[in-house]
Amino acid sequence: MYVLASAFFVAGIYSFYVGDIRNAATMAGVALVLAGARFILGPQEEASLVRRAGLGVAILFLIVAVTYTILTFLK
Repeated sequence: MYVLASAFFVAGIYSFYVGDIRNAATMAGVALVLAGARFILGPQEEASLVRRAGLGVAILFLIVAVTYTILTFLK
């Protein structure tokens, strides 16, 4: 998940460099959610498949909420 967060962060930096502030802020928010989720949840090797799927859905909802909040403030 850290690799995915790093990819979003690099894409956000590139968007900021190009001048697309909305996408840069959104990508930075998604990167922060992914890195925070991985840091807080820790490794999930011993977790059941249902728990992993539930956490994945929860992380997706959190990403949507953060993205909506960022886009609302940037209008």
